[in-house]
Amino acid sequence: MALGSAYAQQTMWVHQGQVHYAYTTSQLDTMPVVDATSLTVLGKTFELAQVDSINVTSEEVADNAIGVSYAGDKAQVVVSGNIATHIEATVKGAHVAVLQDGDVATEYTYTLSGTSTNGSFYQDGSYKITLRLNGLTLTNPDSAAINIRDGKRIAIELVEGTTTTLVDGANGPQKAAFMVNGHSEFKSGGALVISGNTKHGFWGDEYVELKKTVGSITVNKAVKDGMSINQYLEMKGGTITISGVGDDGIQVDLTDDETDELNGQVIISGGTINVAVTAAAAKGINAEGEITISGGSITATTSGGGTWDSDESKTKACAGIKGDKTIDISGGTLNLTSTGAGGKGISLDGVLTVSGGDITIKTSGNRYTYGGGNSSDYRSSPKGIKCDADININGGNIKVTTTGNYGEGIESKAILTINDGTVEVNSYDDGINSKSDMNINGGFVFVNASNNDGIDSNHDLNIDGGVVVTYGASQPECGLDAADDDRSNPGYVHITGGTLVAVGGGTSYPRAFTGHTLQPVFIYSGSVSQNTSLALNDASGNNVWAFTQLRSYTSGGGWAPGGPGGGGPGGGSQTIVISSPKITSGSTYTLYTGATIKSGATAFHGLYYQGDAVQSNGTSVGSKAATTPYTTISSSGGGWNW
Repeated sequence: MALGSAYAQQTMWVHQGQVHYAYTTSQLDTMPVVDATSLTVLGKTFELAQVDSINVTSEEVADNAIGVSYAGDKAQVVVSGNIATHIEATVKGAHVAVLQDGDVATEYTYTLSGTSTNGSFYQDGSYKITLRLNGLTLTNPDSAAINIRDGKRIAIELVEGTTTTLVDGANGPQKAAFMVNGHSEFKSGGALVISGNTKHGFWGDEYVELKKTVGSITVNKAVKDGMSINQYLEMKGGTITISGVGDDGIQVDLTDDETDELNGQVIISGGTINVAVTAAAAKGINAEGEITISGGSITATTSGGGTWDSDESKTKACAGIKGDKTIDISGGTLNLTSTGAGGKGISLDGVLTVSGGDITIKTSGNRYTYGGGNSSDYRSSPKGIKCDADININGGNIKVTTTGNYGEGIESKAILTINDGTVEVNSYDDGINSKSDMNINGGFVFVNASNNDGIDSNHDLNIDGGVVVTYGASQPECGLDAADDDRSNPGYVHITGGTLVAVGGGTSYPRAFTGHTLQPVFIYSGSVSQNTSLALNDASGNNVWAFTQLRSYTSGGGWAPGGPGGGGPGGGSQTIVISSPKITSGSTYTLYTGATIKSGATAFHGLYYQGDAVQSNGTSVGSKAATTPYTTISSSGGGWNW
């Protein structure tokens, strides 16, 4: 049997039940018929008893394509004739399975469309494919709605202007409503909405990439994670929205092969992520490997409380972003909110490096304690940023607010260094805390701690530059504190540069720093009311430092460890530490309260770091010559001389 050239632009259809093979007639030649029982077309043999009909139409069908359309309890499959010999398609009602043989060496395109409340799509093969989701609405009450087992690169095209909705059944064997055994690359501008009723919404066995042109992926329900991914997630565009999940929003796990590329990582350079999780100890984004953020927008809200992890014998709590290794932020916008007990904005085990971007973190939960235990393993305190290793801030804008009991702003369990950028912290507990040294070399730093120290180093505190404004609580707390929690290991405060004011019930006093030139520091112990301005002028009356205090302190004594004289609490209601590069050792300066500031003078949280900001001086509280490491202006200081 042969078709002539007159049919070169037509299509011959071979219909077998709900599977239809479409052959462009220009590709056809002789089609052998054997004993009137079988017909072979382009290498594929059809048993004639299983062929419903053969007809020719003028409809054109693209090569290398498989189309699946759903309609209620039925589905139709169309296979391009040029690849029919490599495809085995079966349909039971609206449940479709398509298998590619091992000889395929060309990428095929699968297009899914239509609607079914009792259907599914299953695909397997050994060569990469394109999966086009063209306004598909598919529910599988027994298992996954889509299950791709190909194991290769799967380009998932969300067709522009369409919405695909996928729902799986409860209590099934599947890992997710949408499963991909392979690496997924999402593209195009359509929308995908997923509901996971057994485990996850989306599950990827290998990496997942969102191209710049991706539309949106929404997971509005999942019993466990919204998106569970192995190897890595790379996001360059599009929008991911996740809510209604029983565990983490996005979970990225390490594979079994440690050498796999970018193993366990989250890499975000563009796009938008909106995640809201409510489960105890749930994370907005959770990665077992490194997290790198250079662009895009991330909003993560956690509202669950803490929980006890019996496997690790310690408490765990929520976090907007959690990393088991390092986090590197060089761009983008992050808004992280936690309202549950023990919740954190960013929590990680490795080094945190921030060199750009805008980060806003708010926590309002109190401390979570399990079973009344007193050790740190039995409690989880809320923190804006909690890092078990070093923190390095080289740029960007960081704003942290913690209002719940024991809520710390930024904590490093190792060394914390600020070289540049803007850091603003309002905290219940310590504002900025380091277990080891803290180094401030530049940038703008503001801390307002309502119930503990403003800046607290449990080892040495080194300030070499920048603009620093820090408020600690009333006695016995400090604006600057360099000592461990039980005061058994007092650290050293070294001020070699920068413009500084530190206010609190007391302070750790600067110490000598061998081999370095110290910057003079004035320490004033006395009462200064809220919104009162202070001015420090040189002997010629030139203003070198000015500050408007934005917070009140209770009267009745401050605390000033390491002050001159030793022995007992200080007599003022607060202690103010003043330093500026404009102060010269050996020169005499006068401190005034009640100064009037010039209109339009530039300030950072009340500190006029550019100098010459005073219109009138106010009342003198004393004149002293500047010496290093510090000079006390009032005699009401005192405390313990370490």
